Amino acid sequence: SLGWLTESSLIPKEPKLIKGVGNASLLHLQAAVYERERRGPMPSAKRRRAMAEKTKNDGVEARSARDAAQATGEDAAPAVVAAKLAEKARRYEAMTAGRGSSGGKEGPLVDFE
Repeated sequence: SLGWLTESSLIPKEPKLIKGVGNASLLHLQAAVYERERRGPMPSAKRRRAMAEKTKNDGVEARSARDAAQATGEDAAPAVVAAKLAEKARRYEAMTAGRGSSGGKEGPLVDFE
């Protein structure tokens, strides 16, 4: 091949007949080609993925609504958030200073063992 420019200049030729093979053997192939052309082109993988992403998922929408309702509740109040952060900071300082107990309510928030 001399490159893509020469490929488009090829002229189709008449098909060569093969001895012992008749036109009836092409019937199934022609039927398959006709059926595929009748269905039209298949969407690409990118288009199929985009169509799948457009479908709604009721579970995700319900969870988003529940999260939004919870975010507007007491847990999202700035005073509560500030108090929890202050408690975490106090526990971290105690743990780094070696004063934290290994068990009970005053223990670390994460079990590192």
